[in-house]
Amino acid sequence: KREPVDLNEDSFSELGAISNTSFGLNFYNYFPKIKGNLKLGFFRIFEERRGGDLFDKPPHEANTAEWIKTDQIGIS
Repeated sequence: KREPVDLNEDSFSELGAISNTSFGLNFYNYFPKIKGNLKLGFFRIFEERRGGDLFDKPPHEANTAEWIKTDQIGIS
């Protein structure tokens, strides 16, 4: 997690806020009787980025806002 950074104190962030969570699992098993193997994988990534001003309000109420929310799930 990173808080917004306003270097010149003009109320607009030079570096936006970032919140990131990621999680993953991998499984591998070898079956000697059939001379085969099984691989399974799962991951989830959630990230939210926000730049602009008025961080205490929702993005649609800010004077200027850049905002992206990503939620990815993968299975292999």
